[in-house]
Amino acid sequence: RQSPLGCYGNKSNHTPNIDTIAQDGIFFKHVFTAAPWTRPSFASIFTSTYPSQHTAEHHNSLLPNDISTLAQMMQKQGYFTVGFAKTRFDGFVGPGAGFAKGFDVYFHYDDAKEVNKAFDNYLANNSEAFSRIGGGGVFIFHHFFDPHAPYENHFPEIIKNKGLLGDAKLQGTLLWEKLYPQSPGSANGKDIEYAVKVYESESAYVDTTIGTAITRLKDYKIYKDLNIIICADHGESFNEKYGVWNHGNPYATCTRVPLILRFPKTITPVPLIDNILISNLDIMPTILELAEIPIPNTLEGQSLLNLEDIDNNRFCISEDLKNGSLAIRNIRYKLVAIPAALPMVDHIDPYKFWKSIQPGTSDHAVTRNELESLREWIILRKNSPTKYELYDLILDPFENRDIATEEENIFHILYLELLRHCLKTGIITSDNLQWIREGSISNTEMESLKTVHISNGYQPEYLDLQEDTIEALKAQGYL
Repeated sequence: RQSPLGCYGNKSNHTPNIDTIAQDGIFFKHVFTAAPWTRPSFASIFTSTYPSQHTAEHHNSLLPNDISTLAQMMQKQGYFTVGFAKTRFDGFVGPGAGFAKGFDVYFHYDDAKEVNKAFDNYLANNSEAFSRIGGGGVFIFHHFFDPHAPYENHFPEIIKNKGLLGDAKLQGTLLWEKLYPQSPGSANGKDIEYAVKVYESESAYVDTTIGTAITRLKDYKIYKDLNIIICADHGESFNEKYGVWNHGNPYATCTRVPLILRFPKTITPVPLIDNILISNLDIMPTILELAEIPIPNTLEGQSLLNLEDIDNNRFCISEDLKNGSLAIRNIRYKLVAIPAALPMVDHIDPYKFWKSIQPGTSDHAVTRNELESLREWIILRKNSPTKYELYDLILDPFENRDIATEEENIFHILYLELLRHCLKTGIITSDNLQWIREGSISNTEMESLKTVHISNGYQPEYLDLQEDTIEALKAQGYL
Protein backbone atom coordinates (compact mmCIF):
# COMPACT_ATOMS: atom_id res chain seq x y z
CA ARG A 1 0.00 0.00 0.00
CA GLN A 2 0.95 3.62 -0.25
CA SER A 3 -0.21 4.32 3.30
CA PRO A 4 2.85 3.05 5.28
CA LEU A 5 5.25 5.35 3.43
CA GLY A 6 6.22 8.78 4.69
CA CYS A 7 6.40 10.21 1.17
CA TYR A 8 2.73 9.31 0.75
CA GLY A 9 1.75 11.10 3.94
CA ASN A 10 2.35 8.69 6.81
CA LYS A 11 3.48 10.74 9.81
CA SER A 12 4.11 7.92 12.30
CA ASN A 13 5.85 5.15 10.34
CA HIS A 14 9.58 5.46 9.60
CA THR A 15 10.63 4.98 5.95
CA PRO A 16 13.42 7.57 5.47
CA ASN A 17 15.31 5.74 2.72
CA ILE A 18 12.29 5.22 0.46
CA ASP A 19 11.21 8.79 1.21
CA THR A 20 14.63 10.09 0.13
CA ILE A 21 14.45 8.11 -3.11
CA ALA A 22 11.03 9.68 -3.74
CA GLN A 23 12.38 13.16 -3.00
CA ASP A 24 15.25 12.56 -5.44
CA GLY A 25 12.84 11.50 -8.19
CA ILE A 26 9.11 11.48 -8.91
CA PHE A 27 6.25 9.50 -7.42
CA PHE A 28 2.60 9.14 -8.27
CA LYS A 29 -0.62 9.23 -6.26
CA HIS A 30 -2.97 7.53 -8.73
CA VAL A 31 -1.33 4.18 -9.49
CA PHE A 32 -3.55 1.23 -10.43
CA THR A 33 -2.38 -2.38 -10.38
CA ALA A 34 -3.23 -4.62 -13.33
CA ALA A 35 -4.19 -7.40 -10.90
CA PRO A 36 -4.86 -7.44 -7.14
CA TRP A 37 -2.71 -10.44 -6.17
CA THR A 38 0.85 -11.58 -6.67
CA ARG A 39 1.21 -13.90 -9.62
CA PRO A 40 -0.86 -12.11 -12.28
CA SER A 41 0.34 -8.69 -11.15
CA PHE A 42 4.05 -9.55 -11.31
CA ALA A 43 3.47 -11.25 -14.66
CA SER A 44 1.91 -7.99 -15.85
CA ILE A 45 4.87 -5.97 -14.51
CA PHE A 46 7.29 -8.35 -16.27
CA THR A 47 5.41 -8.30 -19.62
CA SER A 48 3.34 -5.07 -19.68
CA THR A 49 0.29 -7.12 -20.66
CA TYR A 50 -2.98 -7.75 -18.85
CA PRO A 51 -3.55 -11.06 -17.03
CA SER A 52 -6.11 -12.11 -19.65
CA GLN A 53 -3.34 -11.67 -22.22
CA HIS A 54 -0.36 -13.29 -20.47
CA THR A 55 -2.72 -15.95 -18.92
CA ALA A 56 -0.77 -16.40 -15.63
CA GLU A 57 -4.04 -15.97 -13.73
CA HIS A 58 -4.31 -18.92 -11.31
CA HIS A 59 -2.24 -20.35 -8.47
CA ASN A 60 -1.04 -23.08 -10.80
CA SER A 61 -0.58 -20.93 -13.93
CA LEU A 62 2.63 -20.65 -15.90
CA LEU A 63 3.95 -17.59 -17.69
CA PRO A 64 3.83 -18.66 -21.38
CA ASN A 65 7.20 -19.70 -22.73
CA ASP A 66 6.93 -17.58 -25.88
CA ILE A 67 6.02 -14.28 -24.22
CA SER A 68 8.88 -11.76 -23.96
CA THR A 69 9.73 -10.50 -20.48
CA LEU A 70 11.49 -7.36 -19.31
CA ALA A 71 14.48 -9.38 -18.08
CA GLN A 72 14.85 -11.12 -21.44
CA MET A 73 14.89 -7.82 -23.29
CA MET A 74 17.41 -6.33 -20.86
CA GLN A 75 19.57 -9.44 -21.13
CA LYS A 76 19.45 -9.30 -24.93
CA GLN A 77 20.61 -5.67 -24.74
CA GLY A 78 23.71 -6.84 -22.87
CA TYR A 79 22.69 -6.28 -19.25
CA PHE A 80 23.71 -8.78 -16.58
CA THR A 81 20.32 -9.65 -15.03
CA VAL A 82 19.90 -10.73 -11.40
CA GLY A 83 16.72 -11.56 -9.49
CA PHE A 84 15.91 -12.20 -5.83
CA ALA A 85 12.44 -13.55 -5.08
CA LYS A 86 10.57 -14.86 -2.07
CA THR A 87 8.45 -17.76 -3.24
CA ARG A 88 7.06 -20.40 -0.92
CA PHE A 89 7.23 -22.91 -3.71
CA ASP A 90 9.34 -22.73 -6.81
CA GLY A 91 6.49 -21.60 -9.01
CA PHE A 92 4.75 -18.58 -7.46
CA VAL A 93 7.18 -15.96 -8.77
CA GLY A 94 9.94 -18.49 -9.27
CA PRO A 95 11.50 -20.47 -12.13
CA GLY A 96 8.80 -23.14 -11.99
CA ALA A 97 6.24 -20.64 -13.26
CA GLY A 98 8.51 -19.00 -15.81
CA PHE A 99 9.49 -15.88 -13.85
CA ALA A 100 13.23 -16.57 -14.10
CA LYS A 101 13.23 -16.19 -17.88
CA GLY A 102 15.93 -13.76 -18.93
CA PHE A 103 17.77 -13.72 -15.60
CA ASP A 104 21.42 -14.77 -15.55
CA VAL A 105 21.02 -15.43 -11.82
CA TYR A 106 17.66 -15.91 -10.08
CA PHE A 107 17.83 -16.59 -6.35
CA HIS A 108 14.54 -17.80 -4.86
CA TYR A 109 13.78 -19.05 -1.39
CA ASP A 110 10.77 -19.54 0.88
CA ASP A 111 12.07 -17.22 3.62
CA ALA A 112 11.92 -13.47 2.92
CA LYS A 113 14.76 -12.76 5.34
CA GLU A 114 17.02 -15.20 3.47
CA VAL A 115 16.16 -13.50 0.18
CA ASN A 116 17.03 -10.09 1.64
CA LYS A 117 20.23 -11.54 3.08
CA ALA A 118 21.18 -12.99 -0.31
CA PHE A 119 20.65 -9.59 -1.91
CA ASP A 120 22.93 -7.95 0.65
CA ASN A 121 25.55 -10.69 0.17
CA TYR A 122 25.40 -10.21 -3.59
CA LEU A 123 26.17 -6.50 -3.23
CA ALA A 124 28.90 -7.15 -0.64
CA ASN A 125 30.63 -9.94 -2.56
CA ASN A 126 30.68 -8.00 -5.82
CA SER A 127 32.01 -4.73 -4.43
CA GLU A 128 35.11 -4.76 -6.64
CA ALA A 129 33.10 -5.44 -9.80
CA PHE A 130 30.53 -2.75 -9.02
CA SER A 131 33.24 -0.21 -8.27
CA ARG A 132 35.09 -1.08 -11.46
CA ILE A 133 32.16 -0.79 -13.88
CA GLY A 134 31.13 2.55 -12.40
CA GLY A 135 27.47 1.89 -13.15
CA GLY A 136 25.65 0.55 -16.18
CA GLY A 137 25.23 -2.96 -17.47
CA VAL A 138 23.44 -4.50 -14.47
CA PHE A 139 19.70 -5.01 -13.98
CA ILE A 140 18.56 -6.15 -10.51
CA PHE A 141 15.06 -7.25 -9.47
CA HIS A 142 14.46 -7.55 -5.72
CA HIS A 143 11.11 -8.92 -4.59
CA PHE A 144 10.38 -7.74 -1.02
CA PHE A 145 7.67 -10.00 0.37
CA ASP A 146 7.67 -8.58 3.89
CA PRO A 147 4.63 -6.21 3.74
CA HIS A 148 2.30 -9.17 3.19
CA ALA A 149 0.29 -11.71 5.15
CA PRO A 150 1.35 -13.36 7.39
CA TYR A 151 2.16 -10.10 9.18
CA GLU A 152 5.27 -10.15 11.35
CA ASN A 153 5.95 -7.57 14.05
CA HIS A 154 9.51 -6.35 13.46
CA PHE A 155 9.41 -4.02 16.46
CA PRO A 156 7.70 -6.02 19.26
CA GLU A 157 9.20 -3.82 21.97
CA ILE A 158 7.38 -0.81 20.46
CA ILE A 159 4.22 -2.18 18.83
CA LYS A 160 1.91 -3.83 21.36
CA ASN A 161 -1.57 -5.23 20.84
CA LYS A 162 -4.29 -4.01 23.21
CA GLY A 163 -6.89 -6.24 21.56
CA LEU A 164 -7.97 -9.83 22.12
CA LEU A 165 -5.43 -11.56 19.87
CA GLY A 166 -2.43 -10.46 21.91
CA ASP A 167 0.95 -10.42 20.22
CA ALA A 168 0.47 -13.62 18.24
CA LYS A 169 1.99 -13.75 14.77
CA LEU A 170 -0.78 -12.90 12.34
CA GLN A 171 -0.76 -16.02 10.17
CA GLY A 172 -3.29 -16.47 7.38
CA THR A 173 -5.34 -19.00 9.31
CA LEU A 174 -5.51 -16.76 12.39
CA LEU A 175 -6.54 -13.81 10.26
CA TRP A 176 -9.29 -15.81 8.56
CA GLU A 177 -10.65 -17.40 11.72
CA LYS A 178 -10.28 -14.55 14.22
CA LEU A 179 -9.58 -11.09 12.85
CA TYR A 180 -11.58 -11.01 9.63
CA PRO A 181 -14.91 -12.39 10.92
CA GLN A 182 -14.88 -9.96 13.89
CA SER A 183 -17.03 -12.40 15.83
CA PRO A 184 -17.63 -11.49 19.51
CA GLY A 185 -14.85 -12.65 21.76
CA SER A 186 -12.35 -13.36 18.97
CA ALA A 187 -11.04 -9.94 17.88
CA ASN A 188 -11.93 -6.26 18.02
CA GLY A 189 -10.97 -2.84 16.70
CA LYS A 190 -7.72 -2.80 18.68
CA ASP A 191 -6.67 -5.97 16.88
CA ILE A 192 -7.26 -4.23 13.55
CA GLU A 193 -5.11 -1.30 14.69
CA TYR A 194 -2.41 -3.76 15.71
CA ALA A 195 -2.54 -5.57 12.33
CA VAL A 196 -2.16 -2.25 10.48
CA LYS A 197 0.78 -1.20 12.67
CA VAL A 198 2.48 -4.56 12.16
CA TYR A 199 1.95 -4.23 8.40
CA GLU A 200 3.51 -0.78 8.58
CA SER A 201 6.43 -2.19 10.57
CA GLU A 202 7.17 -4.53 7.69
CA SER A 203 7.45 -1.56 5.36
CA ALA A 204 9.84 0.08 7.83
CA TYR A 205 11.88 -3.14 7.86
CA VAL A 206 12.04 -3.12 4.06
CA ASP A 207 13.15 0.50 4.22
CA THR A 208 16.05 -0.48 6.49
CA THR A 209 17.11 -3.18 4.02
CA ILE A 210 17.01 -0.64 1.19
CA GLY A 211 19.06 1.75 3.33
CA THR A 212 21.78 -0.86 3.76
CA ALA A 213 21.91 -1.36 -0.01
CA ILE A 214 22.11 2.39 -0.60
CA THR A 215 25.04 2.67 1.81
CA ARG A 216 26.93 -0.04 -0.07
CA LEU A 217 26.20 1.46 -3.48
CA LYS A 218 27.30 4.90 -2.32
CA ASP A 219 30.54 3.34 -1.10
CA TYR A 220 31.03 1.82 -4.57
CA LYS A 221 30.57 5.30 -6.09
CA ILE A 222 27.68 4.20 -8.30
CA TYR A 223 24.60 5.31 -6.33
CA LYS A 224 24.74 8.86 -7.69
CA ASP A 225 23.73 7.72 -11.18
CA LEU A 226 21.71 4.65 -10.18
CA ASN A 227 18.21 4.28 -11.65
CA ILE A 228 15.69 2.97 -9.11
CA ILE A 229 12.04 1.96 -9.37
CA ILE A 230 10.01 1.12 -6.27
CA CYS A 231 6.63 -0.41 -6.99
CA ALA A 232 4.13 -2.96 -5.66
CA ASP A 233 2.04 -5.78 -7.06
CA HIS A 234 -0.92 -5.14 -4.73
CA GLY A 235 -1.94 -3.55 -1.45
CA GLU A 236 -3.87 -4.96 1.52
CA SER A 237 -7.33 -4.27 2.92
CA PHE A 238 -8.05 -3.89 6.64
CA ASN A 239 -11.82 -3.37 6.63
CA GLU A 240 -11.62 0.26 5.46
CA LYS A 241 -14.36 -0.75 3.07
CA TYR A 242 -16.58 -2.64 5.46
CA GLY A 243 -16.18 -6.40 5.15
CA VAL A 244 -13.19 -6.26 2.76
CA TRP A 245 -9.93 -7.79 3.98
CA ASN A 246 -6.51 -8.92 2.76
CA HIS A 247 -5.97 -8.78 -1.01
CA GLY A 248 -7.41 -10.31 -4.13
CA ASN A 249 -10.20 -7.73 -4.17
CA PRO A 250 -10.89 -4.87 -6.60
CA TYR A 251 -11.09 -2.06 -4.03
CA ALA A 252 -8.73 0.86 -3.51
CA THR A 253 -6.77 -0.43 -0.53
CA CYS A 254 -5.68 -3.38 -2.65
CA THR A 255 -5.47 -1.90 -6.15
CA ARG A 256 -3.89 1.49 -5.29
CA VAL A 257 -0.12 0.97 -5.06
CA PRO A 258 3.02 3.12 -4.82
CA LEU A 259 5.25 3.89 -7.77
CA ILE A 260 8.49 5.81 -7.28
CA LEU A 261 11.02 6.58 -10.04
CA ARG A 262 14.54 7.86 -9.39
CA PHE A 263 16.34 8.46 -12.69
CA PRO A 264 19.00 11.06 -11.79
CA LYS A 265 20.23 11.68 -15.34
CA THR A 266 16.78 11.70 -16.93
CA ILE A 267 14.06 12.98 -14.57
CA THR A 268 14.07 16.22 -12.60
CA PRO A 269 12.70 15.67 -9.05
CA VAL A 270 9.16 16.98 -8.46
CA PRO A 271 6.68 16.61 -5.58
CA LEU A 272 3.90 14.01 -5.56
CA ILE A 273 2.22 13.85 -9.00
CA ASP A 274 -1.54 13.68 -8.51
CA ASN A 275 -3.00 14.81 -11.83
CA ILE A 276 -2.42 11.74 -14.03
CA LEU A 277 -3.37 8.06 -13.79
CA ILE A 278 -0.62 5.43 -13.89
CA SER A 279 -0.63 1.61 -14.19
CA ASN A 280 2.08 -0.78 -13.09
CA LEU A 281 1.95 -1.89 -16.74
CA ASP A 282 3.93 1.31 -17.39
CA ILE A 283 7.03 0.05 -15.59
CA MET A 284 8.38 -2.15 -18.38
CA PRO A 285 8.12 0.39 -21.24
CA THR A 286 9.65 3.04 -18.95
CA ILE A 287 12.69 0.86 -18.27
CA LEU A 288 13.00 -0.09 -21.94
CA GLU A 289 13.05 3.54 -23.06
CA LEU A 290 15.52 4.38 -20.31
CA ALA A 291 17.79 1.60 -21.59
CA GLU A 292 17.27 2.79 -25.19
CA ILE A 293 15.56 -0.46 -26.17
CA PRO A 294 12.76 -0.19 -28.77
CA ILE A 295 9.36 -0.59 -27.11
CA PRO A 296 7.27 -3.35 -28.76
CA ASN A 297 3.84 -2.21 -29.90
CA THR A 298 2.33 -5.23 -28.12
CA LEU A 299 2.87 -3.66 -24.69
CA GLU A 300 -0.19 -2.24 -22.92
CA GLY A 301 1.70 0.24 -20.73
CA GLN A 302 3.23 3.60 -21.61
CA SER A 303 6.67 5.00 -20.88
CA LEU A 304 6.70 7.56 -18.08
CA LEU A 305 9.79 9.41 -19.26
CA ASN A 306 7.58 11.98 -21.01
CA LEU A 307 4.62 12.58 -18.71
CA GLU A 308 3.10 15.09 -21.10
CA ASP A 309 2.36 12.13 -23.40
CA ILE A 310 0.07 10.52 -20.79
CA ASP A 311 -3.59 11.19 -21.67
CA ASN A 312 -5.44 12.97 -18.85
CA ASN A 313 -8.54 10.99 -19.86
CA ARG A 314 -6.75 7.66 -19.63
CA PHE A 315 -8.48 4.50 -18.37
CA CYS A 316 -6.70 1.72 -16.43
CA ILE A 317 -8.02 -1.77 -15.71
CA SER A 318 -7.45 -4.35 -12.98
CA GLU A 319 -8.37 -7.98 -13.66
CA ASP A 320 -8.78 -10.95 -11.34
CA LEU A 321 -10.05 -14.14 -12.93
CA LYS A 322 -9.32 -16.21 -9.80
CA ASN A 323 -11.33 -14.14 -7.32
CA GLY A 324 -13.76 -12.97 -9.97
CA SER A 325 -13.60 -9.20 -10.44
CA LEU A 326 -12.92 -6.52 -13.02
CA ALA A 327 -12.31 -2.86 -12.24
CA ILE A 328 -11.81 0.12 -14.52
CA ARG A 329 -10.99 3.65 -13.44
CA ASN A 330 -10.08 7.06 -14.75
CA ILE A 331 -8.48 9.84 -12.70
CA ARG A 332 -11.60 10.23 -10.53
CA TYR A 333 -14.16 7.45 -10.94
CA LYS A 334 -14.00 3.69 -10.70
CA LEU A 335 -16.38 0.99 -11.93
CA VAL A 336 -16.25 -2.48 -10.36
CA ALA A 337 -17.82 -5.58 -11.93
CA ILE A 338 -18.25 -8.36 -9.38
CA PRO A 339 -18.56 -11.31 -9.71
CA ALA A 340 -17.10 -11.10 -13.19
CA ALA A 341 -15.84 -14.71 -13.15
CA LEU A 342 -16.94 -17.93 -11.47
CA PRO A 343 -15.19 -21.24 -10.73
CA MET A 344 -16.25 -24.18 -12.82
CA VAL A 345 -17.34 -26.65 -10.11
CA ASP A 346 -20.22 -29.06 -10.41
CA HIS A 347 -20.92 -30.07 -6.81
CA ILE A 348 -21.97 -26.66 -5.48
CA ASP A 349 -23.82 -23.65 -6.79
CA PRO A 350 -21.05 -21.64 -8.55
CA TYR A 351 -22.23 -18.26 -7.27
CA LYS A 352 -22.34 -19.50 -3.66
CA PHE A 353 -18.91 -21.02 -4.11
CA TRP A 354 -17.58 -17.72 -5.45
CA LYS A 355 -18.95 -15.93 -2.38
CA SER A 356 -17.37 -18.50 -0.09
CA ILE A 357 -13.81 -18.08 -1.39
CA GLN A 358 -13.63 -14.29 -1.27
CA PRO A 359 -10.94 -12.76 0.98
CA GLY A 360 -12.12 -12.54 4.57
CA THR A 361 -14.53 -15.46 4.34
CA SER A 362 -13.88 -18.34 6.71
CA ASP A 363 -16.88 -20.63 6.35
CA HIS A 364 -15.64 -22.80 3.51
CA ALA A 365 -12.71 -25.20 3.49
CA VAL A 366 -11.21 -25.01 0.00
CA THR A 367 -10.02 -28.37 -1.27
CA ARG A 368 -7.19 -28.93 -3.68
CA ASN A 369 -9.54 -29.67 -6.58
CA GLU A 370 -11.48 -26.49 -5.91
CA LEU A 371 -8.31 -24.45 -5.67
CA GLU A 372 -7.13 -25.69 -9.04
CA SER A 373 -10.56 -25.53 -10.68
CA LEU A 374 -10.55 -23.23 -13.67
CA ARG A 375 -12.56 -20.05 -13.63
CA GLU A 376 -14.52 -18.58 -16.51
CA TRP A 377 -15.56 -15.01 -17.21
CA ILE A 378 -19.32 -14.54 -16.90
CA ILE A 379 -19.53 -10.75 -17.24
CA LEU A 380 -21.71 -11.07 -20.34
CA ARG A 381 -23.86 -14.14 -20.64
CA LYS A 382 -27.50 -15.09 -20.26
CA ASN A 383 -28.65 -14.50 -16.66
CA SER A 384 -25.20 -13.26 -15.64
CA PRO A 385 -25.01 -12.54 -11.89
CA THR A 386 -22.46 -9.74 -12.42
CA LYS A 387 -23.27 -6.59 -10.46
CA TYR A 388 -21.72 -3.15 -10.98
CA GLU A 389 -20.55 -0.60 -8.42
CA LEU A 390 -19.43 2.96 -9.17
CA TYR A 391 -17.32 5.08 -6.82
CA ASP A 392 -16.08 8.66 -6.69
CA LEU A 393 -12.48 8.18 -5.55
CA ILE A 394 -12.06 11.82 -4.53
CA LEU A 395 -15.14 12.13 -2.33
CA ASP A 396 -15.12 8.47 -1.25
CA PRO A 397 -11.52 7.14 -1.26
CA PHE A 398 -12.41 3.89 0.55
CA GLU A 399 -15.34 3.19 -1.79
CA ASN A 400 -18.13 2.84 0.74
CA ARG A 401 -20.83 4.64 -1.27
CA ASP A 402 -21.98 3.14 -4.56
CA ILE A 403 -23.22 5.91 -6.90
CA ALA A 404 -23.98 3.75 -9.95
CA THR A 405 -27.66 4.78 -10.04
CA GLU A 406 -26.87 8.45 -9.41
CA GLU A 407 -24.16 9.07 -12.02
CA GLU A 408 -25.57 7.32 -15.08
CA ASN A 409 -23.42 9.21 -17.57
CA ILE A 410 -20.19 8.39 -15.73
CA PHE A 411 -21.32 4.78 -15.38
CA HIS A 412 -22.00 4.57 -19.11
CA ILE A 413 -18.57 5.92 -20.09
CA LEU A 414 -16.70 3.47 -17.86
CA TYR A 415 -18.97 0.55 -18.76
CA LEU A 416 -18.40 1.08 -22.48
CA GLU A 417 -14.63 1.26 -22.01
CA LEU A 418 -14.71 -1.91 -19.91
CA LEU A 419 -16.54 -3.73 -22.70
CA ARG A 420 -13.92 -2.55 -25.20
CA HIS A 421 -11.18 -3.90 -22.96
CA CYS A 422 -12.94 -7.24 -22.51
CA LEU A 423 -13.34 -7.65 -26.27
CA LYS A 424 -9.72 -6.69 -26.91
CA THR A 425 -8.36 -9.18 -24.38
CA GLY A 426 -10.75 -12.04 -25.15
CA ILE A 427 -12.62 -11.90 -21.84
CA ILE A 428 -15.75 -11.69 -23.98
CA THR A 429 -16.38 -12.23 -27.68
CA SER A 430 -18.65 -10.38 -30.06
CA ASP A 431 -21.19 -13.18 -29.56
CA ASN A 432 -21.49 -12.14 -25.90
CA LEU A 433 -22.69 -8.68 -26.93
CA GLN A 434 -26.19 -10.10 -27.40
CA TRP A 435 -26.51 -10.23 -23.62
CA ILE A 436 -25.99 -6.49 -23.12
CA ARG A 437 -29.09 -5.09 -21.46
CA GLU A 438 -31.36 -3.54 -24.09
CA GLY A 439 -31.07 0.22 -24.22
CA SER A 440 -27.86 0.39 -22.17
CA ILE A 441 -25.77 1.33 -25.21
CA SER A 442 -26.67 2.93 -28.54
CA ASN A 443 -26.67 1.19 -31.91
CA THR A 444 -23.64 3.25 -32.92
CA GLU A 445 -21.76 2.12 -29.80
CA MET A 446 -22.74 -1.49 -30.46
CA GLU A 447 -21.36 -1.31 -34.00
CA SER A 448 -18.17 0.26 -32.67
CA LEU A 449 -17.72 -2.60 -30.19
CA LYS A 450 -18.09 -5.15 -32.96
CA THR A 451 -15.00 -3.72 -34.66
CA VAL A 452 -12.71 -4.36 -31.66
CA HIS A 453 -10.17 -7.10 -32.41
CA ILE A 454 -8.64 -9.47 -29.87
CA SER A 455 -4.93 -8.96 -29.10
CA ASN A 456 -4.27 -12.12 -27.06
CA GLY A 457 -2.37 -14.97 -28.66
CA TYR A 458 -1.25 -17.08 -25.69
CA GLN A 459 -2.70 -20.36 -24.50
CA PRO A 460 -2.92 -20.94 -20.72
CA GLU A 461 -0.36 -23.32 -19.24
CA TYR A 462 -0.50 -24.93 -15.78
CA LEU A 463 1.72 -26.68 -13.25
CA ASP A 464 0.82 -29.22 -10.57
CA LEU A 465 0.47 -28.06 -6.96
CA GLN A 466 1.62 -30.18 -4.02
CA GLU A 467 -0.29 -30.41 -0.75
CA ASP A 468 2.36 -28.45 1.19
CA THR A 469 2.06 -25.69 -1.42
CA ILE A 470 -1.65 -25.35 -0.73
CA GLU A 471 -1.02 -25.15 3.02
CA ALA A 472 1.59 -22.45 2.38
CA LEU A 473 -0.87 -20.47 0.29
CA LYS A 474 -3.33 -20.55 3.18
CA ALA A 475 -0.66 -19.33 5.60
CA GLN A 476 0.14 -16.41 3.29
CA GLY A 477 -3.47 -15.28 3.20
CA TYR A 478 -4.32 -16.44 -0.32
CA LEU A 479 -7.09 -18.76 0.90
